[in-house]
Amino acid sequence: MNHQTKGNTLFIGFPDNGTAHFDFRGDAHKLYSAADVPQLFAIEDGEKLCINANKPLGNEMISIPLYIDQVENGEYSLSMSKGENIPGVQIVLKDLKTGFQQDLKKYPTYNYSASESDELQRFVIAFHQNAYGFEEEEIIDDLVGIYYANGVICITSKGVAEFESADLYVFNLLGQEIHSQGIASVELIRIPFNSDQEYIIVKLIKNGFYIVEKIKL
Repeated sequence: MNHQTKGNTLFIGFPDNGTAHFDFRGDAHKLYSAADVPQLFAIEDGEKLCINANKPLGNEMISIPLYIDQVENGEYSLSMSKGENIPGVQIVLKDLKTGFQQDLKKYPTYNYSASESDELQRFVIAFHQNAYGFEEEEIIDDLVGIYYANGVICITSKGVAEFESADLYVFNLLGQEIHSQGIASVELIRIPFNSDQEYIIVKLIKNGFYIVEKIKL
């Protein structure tokens, strides 16, 4: 992350010995530098991290909330490097303030405006190897994205899909429906959702097409 002449870095990886919880096998605590430098970090089990070593990627999508502290009003950029180290995985940055999402494999730098009043959790970065129902690129780049972070199912729409209402269905891995509702036609929908399931299947039907995502809670 860069702002004027100031920068900060977060390392995210998926090593063989990585886990979904905080430990000292790969994770490292975030230490703040100067008070006037914006700080970028992840949080795992309540611990602020500058290195986040997650469990190896499988078929499910892994969403990691990104937090930025000590923000000043102004223009910023978030850039990804070394994305080629995980081939076959799509990496999407999602701006929770604007609802915009960007494929970081194709466009590794995201420019945005920030203010001191922004929420700490401004972004989510999502990693996934495949989506269900359509080709990944078609879903992410052209129509709809679905992800889960901090007890909320988030659905982003753009292009023609932004102006279409939809029906949402949530299933457990046995195929049993555990939630359903209609969704209005807006860019970003946030649906509070808590469950004792480890994984859920989210299906969205929107004007003649559907998308299905398997998501880890």
